[in-house]
Amino acid sequence: MIPKARDNRLALLVLLGNPASHSIVAGMFFAFEGNNTEHRFWKTILKNSGIFDLSIPGELSPEEKNTIRRNQILESHYSSPFQIGLSVFHSMPSGASGKWSGVAGILKLIGIKALRKLEHEEKKRVSNTIDNFVTKKGAVVAFQKNAWENMRTSSNPEYSKKIVNKVGLTGKVDNRDIHLICVPPTRLSGPCSRVLANLTPKCTGVK
Repeated sequence: MIPKARDNRLALLVLLGNPASHSIVAGMFFAFEGNNTEHRFWKTILKNSGIFDLSIPGELSPEEKNTIRRNQILESHYSSPFQIGLSVFHSMPSGASGKWSGVAGILKLIGIKALRKLEHEEKKRVSNTIDNFVTKKGAVVAFQKNAWENMRTSSNPEYSKKIVNKVGLTGKVDNRDIHLICVPPTRLSGPCSRVLANLTPKCTGVK
Protein backbone atom coordinates (compact mmCIF):
# COMPACT_ATOMS: atom_id res chain seq x y z
CA MET A 1 0.00 0.00 0.00
CA ILE A 2 2.00 2.93 -1.34
CA PRO A 3 0.67 6.53 -1.37
CA LYS A 4 -0.71 7.72 -4.67
CA ALA A 5 1.71 10.65 -4.80
CA ARG A 6 4.91 11.65 -2.96
CA ASP A 7 4.94 14.73 -0.76
CA ASN A 8 7.81 16.63 0.88
CA ARG A 9 8.07 14.39 3.95
CA LEU A 10 10.71 11.69 4.25
CA ALA A 11 9.45 8.32 3.08
CA LEU A 12 9.18 5.50 5.60
CA LEU A 13 8.43 2.08 4.15
CA VAL A 14 6.99 -0.36 6.67
CA LEU A 15 8.08 -3.82 5.48
CA LEU A 16 6.13 -6.67 7.07
CA GLY A 17 6.53 -10.43 6.79
CA ASN A 18 3.47 -11.63 4.88
CA PRO A 19 -0.25 -10.83 4.91
CA ALA A 20 -2.82 -12.72 6.95
CA SER A 21 -5.53 -14.30 4.83
CA HIS A 22 -8.31 -12.34 6.58
CA SER A 23 -6.49 -9.08 5.84
CA ILE A 24 -6.41 -10.00 2.15
CA VAL A 25 -10.19 -10.46 2.26
CA ALA A 26 -10.62 -7.15 4.10
CA GLY A 27 -8.26 -5.34 1.74
CA MET A 28 -6.20 -3.84 4.56
CA PHE A 29 -3.05 -4.65 6.50
CA PHE A 30 -3.74 -5.82 10.07
CA ALA A 31 -7.49 -5.62 9.47
CA PHE A 32 -8.40 -6.77 12.97
CA GLU A 33 -7.37 -9.04 15.83
CA GLY A 34 -8.76 -12.55 16.20
CA ASN A 35 -11.60 -11.28 18.37
CA ASN A 36 -12.59 -8.73 15.70
CA THR A 37 -11.13 -5.76 17.58
CA GLU A 38 -8.69 -3.16 16.31
CA HIS A 39 -5.24 -4.64 15.73
CA ARG A 40 -2.39 -3.77 18.09
CA PHE A 41 -0.30 -2.62 15.12
CA TRP A 42 -2.51 0.46 14.75
CA LYS A 43 -3.83 0.81 18.28
CA THR A 44 -0.56 0.42 20.17
CA ILE A 45 2.63 0.02 18.12
CA LEU A 46 2.55 2.84 15.58
CA LYS A 47 0.58 5.29 17.72
CA ASN A 48 2.74 4.84 20.82
CA SER A 49 5.94 5.06 18.78
CA GLY A 50 5.06 8.65 17.91
CA ILE A 51 5.88 8.29 14.22
CA PHE A 52 2.39 7.76 12.87
CA ASP A 53 -1.03 8.72 14.21
CA LEU A 54 -4.28 8.08 12.39
CA SER A 55 -7.11 9.88 14.15
CA ILE A 56 -10.11 7.56 13.84
CA PRO A 57 -13.20 7.69 16.11
CA GLY A 58 -13.12 4.82 18.58
CA GLU A 59 -16.80 3.94 18.27
CA LEU A 60 -16.49 2.83 14.64
CA SER A 61 -16.38 -0.84 13.67
CA PRO A 62 -13.08 -2.45 12.54
CA GLU A 63 -14.45 -2.55 9.00
CA GLU A 64 -15.20 1.18 9.02
CA LYS A 65 -11.80 1.93 10.53
CA ASN A 66 -10.11 -0.15 7.82
CA THR A 67 -11.78 1.86 5.07
CA ILE A 68 -10.85 5.19 6.64
CA ARG A 69 -7.30 4.04 7.39
CA ARG A 70 -6.76 2.75 3.85
CA ASN A 71 -7.86 6.09 2.37
CA GLN A 72 -5.72 8.08 4.81
CA ILE A 73 -2.61 6.11 3.88
CA LEU A 74 -3.20 6.25 0.14
CA GLU A 75 -3.89 10.00 0.29
CA SER A 76 -1.22 10.67 2.96
CA HIS A 77 -3.76 12.41 5.20
CA TYR A 78 -2.40 11.85 8.73
CA SER A 79 -0.17 13.37 11.38
CA SER A 80 3.42 12.21 10.96
CA PRO A 81 6.84 13.63 10.08
CA PHE A 82 7.02 10.78 7.54
CA GLN A 83 5.07 9.75 4.48
CA ILE A 84 4.19 6.15 5.21
CA GLY A 85 4.06 3.24 2.79
CA LEU A 86 3.29 -0.38 3.68
CA SER A 87 4.43 -3.55 1.98
CA VAL A 88 5.22 -7.20 2.72
CA PHE A 89 8.35 -9.13 1.88
CA HIS A 90 6.43 -12.33 1.21
CA SER A 91 3.29 -11.72 -0.83
CA MET A 92 1.96 -15.24 -0.13
CA PRO A 93 -0.70 -15.07 2.62
CA SER A 94 -1.10 -17.43 5.57
CA GLY A 95 -3.20 -17.78 8.70
CA ALA A 96 -2.93 -15.17 11.44
CA SER A 97 -2.27 -17.77 14.15
CA GLY A 98 -1.50 -21.44 14.63
CA LYS A 99 1.16 -23.72 13.10
CA TRP A 100 0.50 -22.47 9.55
CA SER A 101 0.74 -18.78 10.40
CA GLY A 102 3.27 -16.23 9.22
CA VAL A 103 6.37 -16.90 7.15
CA ALA A 104 6.99 -20.01 9.24
CA GLY A 105 3.73 -21.38 7.87
CA ILE A 106 4.89 -20.74 4.30
CA LEU A 107 8.16 -22.54 5.05
CA LYS A 108 6.28 -25.50 6.47
CA LEU A 109 4.07 -25.61 3.39
CA ILE A 110 6.59 -25.29 0.54
CA GLY A 111 9.98 -26.15 2.09
CA ILE A 112 13.23 -24.22 2.34
CA LYS A 113 14.40 -24.63 -1.29
CA ALA A 114 11.15 -23.29 -2.72
CA LEU A 115 11.11 -20.51 -0.13
CA ARG A 116 14.58 -19.33 -1.17
CA LYS A 117 13.55 -19.26 -4.83
CA LEU A 118 10.43 -17.33 -3.90
CA GLU A 119 12.46 -14.86 -1.83
CA HIS A 120 14.75 -14.20 -4.80
CA GLU A 121 11.74 -12.96 -6.78
CA GLU A 122 10.12 -11.18 -3.86
CA LYS A 123 13.31 -9.21 -3.31
CA LYS A 124 13.07 -7.83 -6.85
CA ARG A 125 9.52 -6.60 -6.15
CA VAL A 126 10.43 -5.01 -2.83
CA SER A 127 13.56 -3.40 -4.28
CA ASN A 128 11.46 -1.83 -7.02
CA THR A 129 9.08 -0.42 -4.42
CA ILE A 130 12.00 1.03 -2.46
CA ASP A 131 13.55 2.58 -5.58
CA ASN A 132 10.28 4.28 -6.47
CA PHE A 133 9.22 5.41 -3.01
CA VAL A 134 12.17 5.82 -0.62
CA THR A 135 14.98 8.33 -1.00
CA LYS A 136 18.35 8.03 0.76
CA LYS A 137 17.15 10.24 3.61
CA GLY A 138 14.15 8.01 4.22
CA ALA A 139 14.15 4.51 5.67
CA VAL A 140 12.79 0.99 5.44
CA VAL A 141 11.59 -0.66 8.65
CA ALA A 142 11.62 -4.48 8.66
CA PHE A 143 9.28 -6.13 11.16
CA GLN A 144 10.34 -9.69 10.37
CA LYS A 145 13.53 -11.79 10.15
CA ASN A 146 13.32 -12.79 6.47
CA ALA A 147 12.65 -9.19 5.45
CA TRP A 148 15.81 -8.06 7.26
CA GLU A 149 18.00 -10.91 6.02
CA ASN A 150 17.02 -10.48 2.38
CA MET A 151 17.11 -6.68 2.21
CA ARG A 152 20.20 -5.88 4.31
CA THR A 153 23.64 -5.10 2.93
CA SER A 154 25.89 -8.15 3.37
CA SER A 155 28.19 -6.32 5.80
CA ASN A 156 25.29 -5.56 8.14
CA PRO A 157 24.76 -7.86 11.15
CA GLU A 158 22.74 -11.03 10.75
CA TYR A 159 19.38 -11.24 12.47
CA SER A 160 19.60 -11.97 16.19
CA LYS A 161 16.32 -12.46 18.03
CA LYS A 162 17.90 -11.43 21.33
CA ILE A 163 19.37 -8.21 19.95
CA VAL A 164 16.35 -7.28 17.83
CA ASN A 165 13.91 -7.73 20.71
CA LYS A 166 16.09 -5.60 22.99
CA VAL A 167 17.48 -2.76 20.87
CA GLY A 168 16.76 -3.57 17.22
CA LEU A 169 19.21 -3.51 14.31
CA THR A 170 20.25 -0.83 11.83
CA GLY A 171 22.02 -0.98 8.51
CA LYS A 172 21.51 -0.14 4.85
CA VAL A 173 19.30 -1.59 2.16
CA ASP A 174 21.26 -3.89 -0.17
CA ASN A 175 23.28 -1.86 -2.71
CA ARG A 176 21.51 1.37 -1.72
CA ASP A 177 22.33 4.31 0.53
CA ILE A 178 19.00 3.93 2.32
CA HIS A 179 18.59 3.24 6.03
CA LEU A 180 17.27 -0.18 7.01
CA ILE A 181 15.87 -0.68 10.51
CA CYS A 182 14.81 -3.97 12.09
CA VAL A 183 12.36 -3.95 14.99
CA PRO A 184 10.78 -6.73 17.08
CA PRO A 185 7.78 -8.62 15.65
CA THR A 186 4.35 -7.08 16.11
CA ARG A 187 3.31 -9.72 18.66
CA LEU A 188 5.77 -7.98 21.03
CA SER A 189 3.89 -4.70 20.87
CA GLY A 190 5.71 -2.97 23.75
CA PRO A 191 9.30 -3.68 22.64
CA CYS A 192 8.31 -3.15 19.00
CA SER A 193 6.92 0.32 19.67
CA ARG A 194 9.85 1.27 21.92
CA VAL A 195 12.56 0.20 19.45
CA LEU A 196 10.69 1.84 16.56
CA ALA A 197 10.45 5.11 18.51
CA ASN A 198 14.16 4.99 19.37
CA LEU A 199 15.76 3.96 16.07
CA THR A 200 13.65 5.80 13.49
CA PRO A 201 14.66 9.34 14.60
CA LYS A 202 18.30 8.26 15.01
CA CYS A 203 18.52 6.93 11.47
CA THR A 204 16.55 9.64 9.70
CA GLY A 205 17.25 12.68 11.86
CA VAL A 206 13.52 13.36 12.10
CA LYS A 207 12.06 13.77 15.59
